[in-house]
Amino acid sequence: MSYRLYICFFTFLVGWFNVIKAQEQEFLDDSTQDVHGLHTTFFITPDDLKYNRAGFRPASVSIEKIDRYTYRQRLAYKLQDLGNEGTATKYIFYKLPIDIGVHTGFHAYDIYFRNPLQLRYYDAKAPYTDGTVVFANYGSFIFDVVHARSFNKNWHLGAIFETTMTDREQIPSKIPYDRQVITYPFTLFGHYKSDNEKYQALASFYRKNHRTRETGGIWCKDVPLTKLEEWLKPKVEIHNNLFQKDSVESGELRQQYYLYHQFAFVEPLHVYHEIMLRNTFNYFSTKSLEADSKTFLAGNRLTDQNSIQDTTIMQTLSNEWGIKGQIHRVFYQYYYRRKQIDLQKINLAPVKKLKEHYLGIYTRTNLRDSIDFLHLGGEYLQGDLYKMHAAYEGSIFEFSCDQVKYQPSFLSLRYESPYRKWDKSFNPPIDTQLEGACRIAFLGIVLRPYGRFVRTQSPIYYKFAKNFNSPSTVIEPFQAAGHADITTWGANINFTVWSHFHLDTETAFTEVAGPAAHILRIPEWYSNIRTYYAQSFQEGKADIETGIECNWKSSYQADAYDPITQQFFIQDNFTIYSYPIIELFFNFRIKTFRGFLKIVHVNQGIPKPGYFVTPSYPGQLRSIDLGFSWALFD
Repeated sequence: MSYRLYICFFTFLVGWFNVIKAQEQEFLDDSTQDVHGLHTTFFITPDDLKYNRAGFRPASVSIEKIDRYTYRQRLAYKLQDLGNEGTATKYIFYKLPIDIGVHTGFHAYDIYFRNPLQLRYYDAKAPYTDGTVVFANYGSFIFDVVHARSFNKNWHLGAIFETTMTDREQIPSKIPYDRQVITYPFTLFGHYKSDNEKYQALASFYRKNHRTRETGGIWCKDVPLTKLEEWLKPKVEIHNNLFQKDSVESGELRQQYYLYHQFAFVEPLHVYHEIMLRNTFNYFSTKSLEADSKTFLAGNRLTDQNSIQDTTIMQTLSNEWGIKGQIHRVFYQYYYRRKQIDLQKINLAPVKKLKEHYLGIYTRTNLRDSIDFLHLGGEYLQGDLYKMHAAYEGSIFEFSCDQVKYQPSFLSLRYESPYRKWDKSFNPPIDTQLEGACRIAFLGIVLRPYGRFVRTQSPIYYKFAKNFNSPSTVIEPFQAAGHADITTWGANINFTVWSHFHLDTETAFTEVAGPAAHILRIPEWYSNIRTYYAQSFQEGKADIETGIECNWKSSYQADAYDPITQQFFIQDNFTIYSYPIIELFFNFRIKTFRGFLKIVHVNQGIPKPGYFVTPSYPGQLRSIDLGFSWALFD
């Protein structure tokens, strides 16, 4: 089915292009004058159109925080990975699930895949191209380019091509071009709107194969875990990766087709339809494992075999129909969604096909002059599963309340293989979250204290299976009988002096309590400080931003990682010690050309040889990173 859709989609695009190509010259101004640029280039996302948010927004060439090019940096180090961009991830702070229905349970690579609702569709009066390239870590590089053009006021097409090549590191030395992460995703998208804009359609195709060569981290049998900094000192015999001599690979291939279209009968009444077909192919494979690697992956369960082949295939077809509209200051939305799920777990579990039916409602009320908003929404899925949301969003105060009851993953319920085996029965967990914040501005200072309370009831987690322990990763899922309460108090403080000197800080304190508190591993203290100088020149045609950033977390027993099941699991042996990560950066812009120069982990060796992000997985070494971005309008 997917191959037919693939062929039909490309045939449709080719025909689409030929029909409207003839109208392009009439729409574009091909004079030699520089009449096109950022002021004639706008974008919209399906999320904006679906929820009647502000229309087309202008494209931007801001240099604010462009040096944060990795996902850990973008999230201010609130993300835990395996020490390298593109590796398996989990959030350090607890996050409520987004979906309440069934899912595979493989989410370690989700953050690296594009969300179709956030894809930008451009309306450009001239062909628009924006390319970015980053050279990092002595051999790694990231490249992406978007090209969009509007053939007339009705038809807008575009494409995105991306590449990520991340080198595998060895401590203290590394081999250039020893690739750990390899991926070549691409996206095609198109936007059609009728002359009166009563009908609009947004369509996209996305394909990405995210390949990761697992390292297993580093291990030292002769140095106790109480002296982890010794692991990072330049002793060659203890710095080889665990899978140095093995071929161990995991990853996910994702292919998705997306269409959103709507028709506006009158302003208070719009009818819409959203459809998405997603095919995911998750895999883990090994060849010719060494003895230590066998023990790490499966304890004593791989004595008679030297390789592992594990594949999960899942196809999801989601259809959503709804009505929505704006009545004075009130936006409303009612919808019905139908999902068809086809799960295949080769050699591990039987094929599972099922259907899900959702009912949902959402309203947004503008209380005062586009400043204060009240949000109310909810979704129900048969089987007594649901999510509810209520929030107040104001210029000074913010409050929100969420509750989610969701389905356990397929992976947590059943797994059958020579190296992992369980058959479980879990109840749907229930999460409740309360958040609040206020914004106070005075004398160049913006203070935003906030608080967050989460109660997770009967959470599902992974830990060592009976009779297994470190350095093995033989794990099983379990469900806590009680609840865990997570309380976070924090503050964002932004300080500006003479309009050019800035100090942005965030500090948070987190406490976990309750009968199930032992299954949630969160650092007690978190802090991020970014101080920089920023200024514009030549009447806004050039900018610079240069400074220093420091991130720090208190010591905690972070979750370990199992490559076979791609799950993070609790452990009590390995403590991630507190360590400051300091970075120096220089960002600049000249018209539409931007760039940055950055020294990552500039303090390597001070106060310790390095740091860990996940048990046995060290953080990034010191490196000089360089990135450029150029927006063209021709």
